[in-house]
Amino acid sequence: MQIKTKKIIGLLSFSLFWIASILTFSLVGYFSSSLSIDFAGNHNLPITKQIEIYLVCFAKSRVKAEAEMLNLDYTTGAQYVLKSGEYYYVVHSAYENENDAMMIIKNFEKKLLKAELHVISFPDIFVKESFSQEQRNLVAESFTLFLESFRSLSDLAVGFSSGVYDETYIKEKLQNLKNKIEKHNEKYYKTFSTTNDPETIAIGEYLADLLEATCLASSDSLWHTSIELLEIYSNLTKDMQLFS
Repeated sequence: MQIKTKKIIGLLSFSLFWIASILTFSLVGYFSSSLSIDFAGNHNLPITKQIEIYLVCFAKSRVKAEAEMLNLDYTTGAQYVLKSGEYYYVVHSAYENENDAMMIIKNFEKKLLKAELHVISFPDIFVKESFSQEQRNLVAESFTLFLESFRSLSDLAVGFSSGVYDETYIKEKLQNLKNKIEKHNEKYYKTFSTTNDPETIAIGEYLADLLEATCLASSDSLWHTSIELLEIYSNLTKDMQLFS
């Protein structure tokens, strides 16, 4: 009877051990998917979701100078040389929707011009949990400005090239976009003016680049500027990953 009792207690202990282990791993999996933890032990909160952009490219090269030379061969179509991964791409245009990009590629095929699709992905962005709710909202708006600006410029580029939008309309919309970024930047710089945190400094520099690119945009450079924003945002995401 005593031996049976010990066996029962042993089985119960073993079962409880596995139940506790399963619960522990489940909780760890849950929190690790919801939070990123930096080396200082601070929890970082997700501020954006992954973004995918579809590029219509004419050529690519591992060497920037060669890509820039290839770009000269497409003076009527290519807009920007953009680095993605190991290659420099000669980019015609960029889209948030894959179908839009594929439609442009098929149109080029009809003209006997070779173009290919390249997808670039921007990862989730995390910020310190120590930020106040107001600060997190402001940072989130800073990242949202990229996608809003990209969408606006892409829409204007398509509309202007197809004759739907005229020069006056383009200037008005670009001015509105510039004013929106300026207003946001003023609020951001005021909120974080006394902060020496590398994250907030990197975001401030990104906002300055975003505004500068928008200010220089014109009806003749809409595609160029929209692709330039991808490079600006890409540089920021790389910086933010270093801080997480």
